[in-house]
Amino acid sequence: MNYIVVVALVLANDRADDNKFDVWEVQTPVEADGPKKALLDAVALSKGFEDWKALGYPREPLFYAVRSVHREPPFVTVSEEEHRQNRLPILVGSIDKQQLQSLRSFGEIYLPYSFMHIG
Repeated sequence: MNYIVVVALVLANDRADDNKFDVWEVQTPVEADGPKKALLDAVALSKGFEDWKALGYPREPLFYAVRSVHREPPFVTVSEEEHRQNRLPILVGSIDKQQLQSLRSFGEIYLPYSFMHIG
């Protein structure tokens, strides 16, 4: 079965302000026998690839977590090879050290969300 697992990565940035960590979500397609296997495979895949270097970070993530696991919609038709290569990183926002600690202890944080253009 094909799954999409959203893996969150927290990486240190080089900014001088308090928000010294960037939160990325990487939509990671995996093929697995069930959701638990999909979750474990997606985290292993995230640790195995050097995505953070492609995103411009010199050091590996400080934190990996899974935000969601869901079956890929049945109407999506791509080859197995394309399925494995369709990883989509999205920068969610920047956080400070206290927010990072809250995430590590399964707490909630609030990130600003805004629009560039409303049409």
